[in-house]
Amino acid sequence: MHLDGNYPESVNSILPKITETQGKITSLYTQLCHHNNQAKANVMNLDNHVTYLSTQVQSVAKLNRQLHSLGQMNSESTHDISLSVEGDRKLPVDDLVLPDLLLVRQLYDTAAEIRGYKDAIKLVGGTYKSEPELIRDENLDTCVKSVRALARELFWLEVTRDEIGQIMGLEK
Repeated sequence: MHLDGNYPESVNSILPKITETQGKITSLYTQLCHHNNQAKANVMNLDNHVTYLSTQVQSVAKLNRQLHSLGQMNSESTHDISLSVEGDRKLPVDDLVLPDLLLVRQLYDTAAEIRGYKDAIKLVGGTYKSEPELIRDENLDTCVKSVRALARELFWLEVTRDEIGQIMGLEK
């Protein structure tokens, strides 16, 4: 389609086509502007997410370093647990281990008492951590009576421990 100034009817025949094309161009331009604005908003949103995630990664890395330091500090101590990297907040291990049920508490206490009674009997007999024997000729009767009393208590504690274990469904 060529426009020829000598033939004005050709201009009139092309004018609707130009108007239609101009409408399409305007519509496409509007859509492109809308998509461009959405893309700019998405870029800003993604930049904010990247900043947020970078901050989170730095925080996690810092906490991971602190956790590693605390792990090293706590692996060196068998009596206390450090709660801070500075080491100014410590708790005894025994205060951290708490039973969740009354039976578990009784089982812990009974097991501790059993160990105590066994250690006392070993101490009297001289087999406790290379300690000398406490039995001598002049205190033999006292030692025998004491060991019998300790053994009696030990027996009942072991029965109690076994009953608690049976109630809890534990194997011997």
